[in-house]
Amino acid sequence: MTDADAHPDHNTRLERDIPADAVLIGCGLGTHPDTAGFIADLSTRYHDHAILWDADALNLIARDSVLQQHLPPRSILTPHPGEFARLYGKALAHDCERIPAAQALAARMGAVIVLKGKYSIISAPDGTTVINPTGNAGMAKGGSGDVLAGLTAALLAQGYAPFPAACLGAYLHGLAADLALETSAINSLTASDIIAAIPAAWRSIAVASA
Repeated sequence: MTDADAHPDHNTRLERDIPADAVLIGCGLGTHPDTAGFIADLSTRYHDHAILWDADALNLIARDSVLQQHLPPRSILTPHPGEFARLYGKALAHDCERIPAAQALAARMGAVIVLKGKYSIISAPDGTTVINPTGNAGMAKGGSGDVLAGLTAALLAQGYAPFPAACLGAYLHGLAADLALETSAINSLTASDIIAAIPAAWRSIAVASA
């Protein structure tokens, strides 16, 4: 696979405003310095929109202290532990640090933080925090985080507020991965398996709430 940063063309600005109910940015974006301007431009143009920041968008935010202070108010950031360390300023030495660190970063950024991992932590800027109970070790593979980002962004586009969207997205994502193990295994679970099980996860929630 070609590295996005090795390509001669980089996203530097938006050619025009594109109508959107929600925005997802970062997956496969790359971290070329020229792309930092694109991130800042998007943040300004879509400041009143719900935006989910994932993958390389998080790495670019970590490099830009000004952007960190001016993220759109309806932002969700979905870092894995490595991305979280870059945003937070240091790696977490112990699991017991995850909740207070996620709460601190959410307050500092003014955004919902989804700290991915075993029992993902979802924190709102006001300190409200949820520990997601679903999911399994088979999700620790490339592409799984992209599924979470897309699923959560879809909930934002349906009108969910950022914190409920982040909580429901994480729950559905993990539940779909758990249901996928009925026909797969921890070692062979793929992002495609998780996607295929999302309808069953939705049905499971609908039955439980009926």
